[in-house]
Amino acid sequence: MFEVEYLFVFDEGSKTVATEQNIAQFIQNNRKLGFEGGVITFKGKTYKVKKETINGNSKNKVCVITLSSEMDKNLDNAREFYNVYVEFTDTLREIKKTKLVVLTNTVSQFLCKEAYEYINRAENKMRKLITLFMTTKIGAYWEKIYTPDDFGKSVKNERDLDADDLHNVLFYVNFSTLGDVLFDGYKTLDINELQRRLQSDKIDISEIKEGFVPRSNWDRFFEEIVGEESKNISKDWDLLYELRNKVAHNKNINIDDFNKIKGVSNRVVRVVDGAINKIRDVSVSTSDEPVRNLSQIIGDNSSQFAKIIYHRNFGEKINSMDTGEQTLFNKIINRVITEISNSIKSDECEFSPETPKEPEIEIKFVSPNNDQE
Repeated sequence: MFEVEYLFVFDEGSKTVATEQNIAQFIQNNRKLGFEGGVITFKGKTYKVKKETINGNSKNKVCVITLSSEMDKNLDNAREFYNVYVEFTDTLREIKKTKLVVLTNTVSQFLCKEAYEYINRAENKMRKLITLFMTTKIGAYWEKIYTPDDFGKSVKNERDLDADDLHNVLFYVNFSTLGDVLFDGYKTLDINELQRRLQSDKIDISEIKEGFVPRSNWDRFFEEIVGEESKNISKDWDLLYELRNKVAHNKNINIDDFNKIKGVSNRVVRVVDGAINKIRDVSVSTSDEPVRNLSQIIGDNSSQFAKIIYHRNFGEKINSMDTGEQTLFNKIINRVITEISNSIKSDECEFSPETPKEPEIEIKFVSPNNDQE
């Protein structure tokens, strides 16, 4: 069953529209609706019309008008009901009144439910592509370093994320952030690396130009191998984001909105599937990896990182980490050493003022064969 309820507020000053009967007369004037005895006949199908007047104060008289059909809920019937809904609504708009608002629209609710399946499929395909690509080509802890600068701030429900042993961080960020990972441009050279190279004896202008002009992961790795169809993938993703907001925020959507969601979602899925199938053909060279300064590498964890560095029992701290944490920590340490060797300015290496700076530091490492160094 499909149903739309309207709240019709009578115009106190109107002499032609003051009762339910007056409303019925105006509906009858639209011959397309074939209104007779509380039933509309429109393009061979019948629909019921119900009217109920509610008296408020002397200056506030309203009528609840209901248009309904007993037809089964499916897309074909939704399209038919939507057509009569548009014609009926346009007729009510022409009647003199104070206000007309929709109270209930079950055809829109049905279309939202159907549209969400398309949105959900496109969204999760994008998660699959990003996770497969970044993990296989960059590493298991790619989200710690190779993400947009504000990626960490967009992560929601961090407690749930920490408790999820099969977690994928991309299920804890919003829709637009998924697109940022692939479509936001970034440089592979930061300003410090650029200065170092310009001051060196070996200068490759084309390499410097390539590294300093922001490009997205999609442009770098997928656009060429996926082909012409991927040209508008970023615009389609932005459009899907706008349409998704209507569904997510329970706004009324119409047949045109549904058709757009279906079409855009299918295009996105088609392109993303093509990219997934070509992942094995993508190679990431070291020149494609972004060179970031120390503060960017450590990010919001600078205070914690500093406390580890200055911890009196540093070796014990490292040995207490699980395998994943040790791998990540070693990656960060290696990148820090690289950055320092590239003459990072001292002010970029400053830690939190609250970091304890002890005069004597004992650093102890335990190697796999238990020999101490």
